[in-house]
Amino acid sequence: MFGSDYALEASLVMASIVAFLLFVTMVYGGFGSAMRHFRSLGNSTVYVITIRSNDAVRVRGFEATEPITYRPCDLDQNNACDGSDFAIFKKTLFTCSSDDGYSRLADANGDGCVLGDDWQTLFPSYFAQ
Repeated sequence: MFGSDYALEASLVMASIVAFLLFVTMVYGGFGSAMRHFRSLGNSTVYVITIRSNDAVRVRGFEATEPITYRPCDLDQNNACDGSDFAIFKKTLFTCSSDDGYSRLADANGDGCVLGDDWQTLFPSYFAQ
């Protein structure tokens, strides 16, 4: 199954990290809460991380006291993943941070360019079979 000892070691490290995150989630939120944080999408797994606080968060003059929901595919930030988000992605495809029309939100992996792998991250339902 593994081509080398390095691959086996890397897989064990990743499994340990996932197990630790699952354990921490179970301790603080119960098993049901932990399982809600794992979503299977085709060959990929998305980890939904929720941060809760009773205190307000202040960042450069902005105060947030309400929970903020972020949907990766919601490029126009209207709280829905729809055709307008696809249109934004289509316009920004093959742009980089130094180009006009680049969208930081469309650059899902943060590598500075909007490419096909960003599409796969933002719109995973198109790849789930």
